[in-house]
Amino acid sequence: MPIDVIARGMAVAQARSFASNEPGKGAALIFTESGDSLQTVSELSLGIAPVLPSGGDDTVALQAALSTGCLILAKGASYQITGSLTCPAYRCVVIGNGARLNVNFGSDYARPVFQNDKQKDVSHTLIVRDLVIRGNCMIFDFRYSSNNPGAGMKIKANCIDFNTLDGNQRQGTGLIISDQIDFLEMSNIDIINVDQVFQIGGGAERRDSTQLSMRQFYIQQVNGIGSISGVDKFTLEQVDAMTVDSGIAYLRSCKNIQCR
Repeated sequence: MPIDVIARGMAVAQARSFASNEPGKGAALIFTESGDSLQTVSELSLGIAPVLPSGGDDTVALQAALSTGCLILAKGASYQITGSLTCPAYRCVVIGNGARLNVNFGSDYARPVFQNDKQKDVSHTLIVRDLVIRGNCMIFDFRYSSNNPGAGMKIKANCIDFNTLDGNQRQGTGLIISDQIDFLEMSNIDIINVDQVFQIGGGAERRDSTQLSMRQFYIQQVNGIGSISGVDKFTLEQVDAMTVDSGIAYLRSCKNIQCR
């Protein structure tokens, strides 16, 4: 719950500190969740400059930054990508700042923007926020190559605006595909002109995906909302859907599902 700092008697000097862009002030005084602890916004990007658009293909530059574990885009900028961006293991943060990724994957409609290394079944925590994506693609593809991996998968995405700009809802396009995920939190998502919004879970060789939450979605012109298989604890709420050909397909072993 937001705190009315003025009503609590905040001094004028303190208020000015929150409004300042000087080092150690402004965003540095605002905290955000970081695993089981709190971390300041500025600590997420301390010492890391935004990647600037080149005017051409930005794939290599974006991948180089992402490989460090923190990709920051310039506020409101526009980038071109022609290949998938592979997230490093364990922890990775993408701060979009409202920038736009123009995806040019040709007819490879199911190619993901962000993916894990399919040759290494390791744990991943991916945090993405404030990003605009245009073009035919799958945004997140996080799947394992072997059965029953000991690794875990955690994805948090907030404020994603995705429109393929293709009225044909090309097969394979969508928001996320994952065959085993241990924590998923997605909110404030606009998604238009895709095949399926999500495909979550796998066959009996995968352990159940769990702790999944999707809320505040605007969905328009899609072939289907999605499918879930081997899922325990999934909540879908505050969804506005228009021109949708089919809803959710419940496949193998789905339980504790709430749609409201």
